[in-house]
Parts: sequence; C-alpha cells; structure tokens
Amino acid sequence: MKKRIKINFKVASFSILIFILAIIIYLNQDYLKVLMQSYIHEFEFLAIFILVFLTEILFQPIGPEVPALIGIFLKLNLMGIIGVTLFGSYLASLLNYFLSYGVAFKKSGEKEYHEKKYKRLIRQYGKWGVTVASLTPVPWVPFCWFAGSKLKLKDFIAYGLFPRTLRILIVIFGADYVFRFFGL
Repeated sequence: MKKRIKINFKVASFSILIFILAIIIYLNQDYLKVLMQSYIHEFEFLAIFILVFLTEILFQPIGPEVPALIGIFLKLNLMGIIGVTLFGSYLASLLNYFLSYGVAFKKSGEKEYHEKKYKRLIRQYGKWGVTVASLTPVPWVPFCWFAGSKLKLKDFIAYGLFPRTLRILIVIFGADYVFRFFGL
C-alpha cells in the first residue's frame, strides 16, 4: 500500500511539473518565438533541428512548423529546412512512441488505472485518432504516447508520421510560396 502511494506521488508530481511547464511555455509563447528566431539566425539548421525536436518531445502548444517558418523568413535553404524539420519531428515522435505511457506506467505499477483511462481513448479513436492528431493543432505528444501503448510501429508510421509529414510539408511549402509571392 505504501509503495502504491509513493508511486502515485511520483506520477502526480511528474504530471504537475509537466503541466506547470506547459503553462509557462503557453504564457511566454511570444518571447519564445523571438528567442527561437535569434537562435535560428545564429545557428541556422542546427537550431531548427533542436527546436523542432524540443517542440515535438515536450507537451506544449508550439508546433514544429514555427522553427521552420522562422527559417523560411530568414531565407535559409528550403530543402535544408524541410530535412531538419522532418528529421527532428520523426526522431522526437518515435522517441515518444517508444517511451510511451506503457513503459512509464507499467514499471510504476499504475498499469490498471491508466490502462482503463487510455484504452478507452485508443479503442474509441485508434489509428484515426492518431491521424487526426497528426493533421490538426491537437497536441501531438500524448497521441504518440497512446500509440506507443496500443499501435504497432508500422501503423504509427502509416497513420501518424506520414500524415504529419504531409501537414509539415503543406505548411512549409505554403509559407514559402506566400513569402515569395509577396516578396518577403
């Protein structure tokens, strides 16, 4: 019983920490975008890769397109931007998939509680829920965690990463077209 309370305290503490971090990031979005711009201006593709990786690995509201769009605004090579953005996004998404809630919670003894909660979500939406999350502004990170616990890797790639790639490419090519059309 004491072990279960100790585990619940650890899970609750971690959840609260992540929630506080998400609020801080949300409240400082404008500052963070300016900070991103200065890093990308100085370090170019390395900064885009690191920022995309961080936006995809952390549960927060800034998407991977933001560093890519800053790179387009700074007139960096478009193919380089696409390459580092997709690589950073894939790497973070796959890391979240493999370090899914299943790994985190199965080892903590909280399996039954969390399985009831998240199994329902995956049962209701499954592969299509991952697809919708990959195409919309819905937070992507939790769906990577859920997918890691219930979907096979090939399904995660087909229903999550492939649509996510399309979304990122559409945003990047659309922004590049707009910037060129208006001469920005």
